Amino acid sequence: MPPTPVDWRNEREELKAKRNLLFSLFTKHPDDIRMSLEIKRIDDQIAKLAEQAGNKCLPKTGR
Repeated sequence: MPPTPVDWRNEREELKAKRNLLFSLFTKHPDDIRMSLEIKRIDDQIAKLAEQAGNKCLPKTGR
């Protein structure tokens, strides 16, 4: 069964929570390159989910 918009939204919210936690830690230790890379990886996943959800929810135009 393909993921529904609700599934994407839930996964996106979980990723955002992880990202926000990491970012708050990163602000205290800005020299931690591994943490910044993990934040970037999560941001990329969030963007991919948003794109997938947008593509599934947009109506198709007949052009």
